[in-house]
Amino acid sequence: MPTDVTLRPLELADAPMVYKTWLGVAWDDWRGKTDGCRNCNRRFSYVGKDAFMDGMHARVTRLLSRSTCWAICPASAQAGSDYMIGFLVRDPYEPVLHFVYVIKGGGKGSAQWRGLGIATAAMRAAFPRWPEEPITFTQDTAAMRAIKAKWKAQYNPFLVE
Repeated sequence: MPTDVTLRPLELADAPMVYKTWLGVAWDDWRGKTDGCRNCNRRFSYVGKDAFMDGMHARVTRLLSRSTCWAICPASAQAGSDYMIGFLVRDPYEPVLHFVYVIKGGGKGSAQWRGLGIATAAMRAAFPRWPEEPITFTQDTAAMRAIKAKWKAQYNPFLVE
């Protein structure tokens, strides 16, 4: 069931959540791939967390500085509210998705946000010409792999530089 969302431009005050989330998701995914890789002989596991975080922080900073960046807000949020339940970062000119994230929620007394079609609604707003214009994504995470299946998107990590 699709959920109504609104997109607002990311603001400086949103940066801590964006960086913490993006870096955390990327690190968890990287470690899962490199620790569990039987075919790569653990050749990527020598990249320590500090080096990974420094490199990924620089990458995220570059992407945020030259991308269209939206906070995903529930449609019920009051105008001018800084409340956000996720974010989406895309190339401003090409149909390229760098990152999309929806918070889990579900804590005591809080709403559960995943599984409600929020990311799909944000994607439809961010990519109104889909499916006529195929989407490419640049960050290989579990959520992006789900988008690959659902949106028939292509993965190309080289579109970030």
